[in-house]
Amino acid sequence: MDNLPENDFILPFSVHIKKGKEEKRYLNKSYFEKYKWLTFSKTMSGLYCKFCVLFGHKGGRYKTITLSKFVSKPLKKYSKLLGKDGDLEVHSKNIYHINCVQVADDFMKTFNNPQKEVINLINSERMKQITENRNRLKPIVESIIFLGRQNIPLRGHRDNGDFFENYNEGHSIVNQGNFRELLNYRIKAGDLALENHLKTTHSKATYISPVIQNELIDCCKSTTDISHTSQMSLVLRYLCKGVVKENFVCFIDCHAYAYNEKCTTLIGDDEDKNDNINEKDINFEPKLNGDTLGEIVISLLKNYGLDLQYCVGVGTDGCSVMVSEVRGAVKKIQSYAKNAVHSPCSNHSLNLSISKSSTVQSIRNSVGLMKEILQFFNCSSKRNFVLKTILNGQQRLLSLCETRWTERHDSVMVFKTSIPYIIKSLTKISEWQESDSSSKARTLLTALCSCEFIIAIHSLANILCVTAPVSRILQGLNYDILNAKNCIDDIIFNLENKRTNCLVIFGDIYQECVLLMNEMDIEVKIPRLSKYQTKRSNHPKT
Repeated sequence: MDNLPENDFILPFSVHIKKGKEEKRYLNKSYFEKYKWLTFSKTMSGLYCKFCVLFGHKGGRYKTITLSKFVSKPLKKYSKLLGKDGDLEVHSKNIYHINCVQVADDFMKTFNNPQKEVINLINSERMKQITENRNRLKPIVESIIFLGRQNIPLRGHRDNGDFFENYNEGHSIVNQGNFRELLNYRIKAGDLALENHLKTTHSKATYISPVIQNELIDCCKSTTDISHTSQMSLVLRYLCKGVVKENFVCFIDCHAYAYNEKCTTLIGDDEDKNDNINEKDINFEPKLNGDTLGEIVISLLKNYGLDLQYCVGVGTDGCSVMVSEVRGAVKKIQSYAKNAVHSPCSNHSLNLSISKSSTVQSIRNSVGLMKEILQFFNCSSKRNFVLKTILNGQQRLLSLCETRWTERHDSVMVFKTSIPYIIKSLTKISEWQESDSSSKARTLLTALCSCEFIIAIHSLANILCVTAPVSRILQGLNYDILNAKNCIDDIIFNLENKRTNCLVIFGDIYQECVLLMNEMDIEVKIPRLSKYQTKRSNHPKT
């Protein structure tokens, strides 16, 4: 931010009348050396304060006075520059100038050291906290998974209270159950992260209580799709005459396939063996692990006559049964396809990231209310007729798909734009003589016409409008890994931009919500944040 004029620059002058004679007052290079903020504009032919021009436009006690000299207007008269009452010295002592110099200095420090910027410090601290919290939970979750896999019960006679009160020099005084004893064993083996967590955290935040154990077990349990079938889809992506093609092959009922393969292995082609097969062999427990799933894929590919040495990639989601380094399906496939490189499904990762938004209470409650409203209309042709009549050709409401987040994008967007029509429909149904429909409609209408719900749905739609196009692009046939990376980078940039400019973004969302709520006669109010008082009696009435 050098302010010195160039060596070949001809310093300007201004003409003044003194005692009836014209005098020329020239600028001097020493002015610029003494006052580092001073700069000369060739375009405006005058002096400016570069700090005040950039960082200050208002002055005065209440920041309401527009600054002119050295700021919005150049100084072109050089007769009173020096001295304690001179223009340069007076400007140097102005409070707004001193503040602008400080702001400029802070700006340059941040520009030269971006890691010290507040938003970066917040993000770094947040990531540090996330990593620390994960390290706290990791040994607890691993212990629960270990006990579950070994079919060992977690709890014993007692499983509550201070973790360390029943241990003397690392040895248990009483048996506290398998889970706590396993945690103690890990601490004795040198798990400092777990020991520090249990010693320093509050007794209500240790995450080892029976309630939390059950919640973690529920998170770890295996799940099925909406048809209650553990199925796997097989898609082949290949190059044909220089064109990348992708074709769906089949859905595989994993349990049924594994069962049939087992029976085929036992019986074979010889029907005479049937008499020698033990009933226990046929009624085996169909277990699915990474090795089994990998074998299923390999068997299918061989049945289609495909040479696995030409397989160069395996794309899956990120669950442990697929990507485990010990017994994962990918590892099993790579043992046959030596040239195959694992590539995680970017769209699946995106959907998992989006699904985490449901942990926000207001979003979770709003999505739940959306489901109830959609079910309310869909389960009755009479109610649905009312809605279609009021929509009058508008796009019909889309159900929230349980398995595809891409469908949820469209459902939320359509629901957001249809809120006025839904309110009118519920209002009309609430006036019916039929008690069940009218009472249910009144309940849904009360919940729908709330400030929190309107803002939550608009906020959710604002995020989904960024992720929806990317979710579709990542499922396209003609996109390679570079394009997928660019898509992910774009969505990260957009979401980070929303976080950085959260006040502006939410301000726009809030104004849109206010317009809708005013139109639908919904009260705009701040939700109650504090809980009811329980520690003191009510103030006496006067």
